[in-house]
Amino acid sequence: MRILLNAMQSENRSGTGRYVTELARALHALAPKEELQYLCPDGKIRCFEEAFLQKPVTPLPLCKRVLTEQWKLPGLVRKKHFDLLHYPAGTGLLFASAPHVLTIHDLCYLKNPDWFPKSRARYFSFVMGKNVRHASRIFADSQATARDAEALLSVPSEKIDVIPLGISPDFSPAGPEARKQLRQCLLLPERFFLFVGTLEPRKNLTTLVRAWARLPEYLPELVLAGRPGWKITQDALRNASGAQAHRLHFLNYVPAELLPALYTEATVFVYPSLMEGFGLPPLEAMACGTPVVTSNTSSLPEVTGDAAVLISPEDETELAGALEWVAGDETLCSRMREKGLSQSARFTWEKTAQLTLAGYRKILGGY
Repeated sequence: MRILLNAMQSENRSGTGRYVTELARALHALAPKEELQYLCPDGKIRCFEEAFLQKPVTPLPLCKRVLTEQWKLPGLVRKKHFDLLHYPAGTGLLFASAPHVLTIHDLCYLKNPDWFPKSRARYFSFVMGKNVRHASRIFADSQATARDAEALLSVPSEKIDVIPLGISPDFSPAGPEARKQLRQCLLLPERFFLFVGTLEPRKNLTTLVRAWARLPEYLPELVLAGRPGWKITQDALRNASGAQAHRLHFLNYVPAELLPALYTEATVFVYPSLMEGFGLPPLEAMACGTPVVTSNTSSLPEVTGDAAVLISPEDETELAGALEWVAGDETLCSRMREKGLSQSARFTWEKTAQLTLAGYRKILGGY
């Protein structure tokens, strides 16, 4: 079985970039005899060691990347006799020019285009219908995303494999030394609610800040960790916090190696997203032993099970009440930590790789 994985998104700092990197690592560990190769961000095909263990390469400009993915890559599949091409970042081929599988992480662009820049929403709306029509199979991160693919793109359920994402073993409760080093690197309040993710509309941060700002000052401060996105600014969020602005902190992008300690240090992790295709941050927080408050929408109940406190994300009063309840009840926090560790342990990249290989074999007739 000769598989070519499009890993051009592997250097992306988003959840998609992490998925591509972790999947490649797990596939390599699970099936070293399979002939798996990777299209790197610079447009060159490499084996695993060259693609992921050597120094980073310079990514292609966007226009060249699109040309490579749409025209060069299918030709390489035929020329080098690959059996299958895997597009793991949500978009695939516009034409039926090579056998391929497509991973869909979410369909937020179709369901709520106002959350995104117009050009991006229009692009994804244009390509997704063609992508799923030409793909041999669809991999979806969750049952929620699979249902969206059926409803919004008319994908037959029998064409979809639900393959949940995994949690790296790096995400576990951090020890005292790691937590001390974290506080030497970052200026953090003693107790804090934590959000991790891109600052963008669907993360529902304005509602989060307003809900938190209603709480008494003896409760934890609020830390937002994530790269700037679109349509949401730090200034706008400070304004939404009113008199609590001095207790609102922005960390911007936090390197992956610091995240386990950051999750561990948080009093409560809060993730009131309006829509997710999976939701890695809540699971990562659980794996680090931190209580989680998150939304009762899309994939989040499916992923967090009974280990999180679920709220209606657009209800400020309910969100504020949940934050006050969890932060003020140590017995509840202790139960949530135990449940969270158990729930997060169900999701591993090894399982993701096993299901991915099974999906490849469905297409290729067993192998």
